[in-house]
Amino acid sequence: MKRVAAVIAFDKFRDEELFDPCHVLIQGGVGVDVFSSQTGVAMGKMGGSWQVDKTLSDLDMSDYDALFLVGGPGGYTYIGDARLQSIIHDAFDKGKLLTAICMAPQLLAESGLMKGVKSTIFPGDSDVLVKWGAIYTAAPVEVSLPFITADGPRSASLFGQTLLEHLR
Repeated sequence: MKRVAAVIAFDKFRDEELFDPCHVLIQGGVGVDVFSSQTGVAMGKMGGSWQVDKTLSDLDMSDYDALFLVGGPGGYTYIGDARLQSIIHDAFDKGKLLTAICMAPQLLAESGLMKGVKSTIFPGDSDVLVKWGAIYTAAPVEVSLPFITADGPRSASLFGQTLLEHLR
C-alpha cells in the first residue's frame, strides 16, 4: 500500500486542503498519516479538527511515498522551521513526491530545491515562489515531478486526484 505523510499546522490549517485530498487518497487505497508540531486535537481555520498522534520528530520519509504539506494561515508558522526543511530534503533525496497546497508550496521553495521548477501557490504568495527561484504558473494544480503544487481550497480535490494518479 502506498503511504503519504501529511503535515498540518496545529492551529488554523485549512480544513478542505487536508480533508478533501485525504478523502480522495483513502478512497484510492492510499494510507495517510498526519503529522504536526505537537500531538492532540489540531484545529482547522474553518472549525474542523483532526486528532494528531505524531509530531514532525516522528516522521521518517523512508516509510512514505509522498510528503503532503497542507496550507492555511497556520502554515506560516513552518517558515524557517529547520526540522521541516530537513524532512523536505530527506524526501527529495529519497526520490519521494513533494506536494503542497495553498501557502505551503513556499515551504518547498524555501528548501532551495525548486529553482527553475514550474509551480503554483495561493495567488497572494506568488512573489515568494519567484523569490526562491521557482516559476509561478497560476495553474490550479501544477505538476513538475517530483513536485505537485496547488493554489488553494477550491483545487483541493483536484490536487488529491493528481497526487493519487502519480502514486499509482
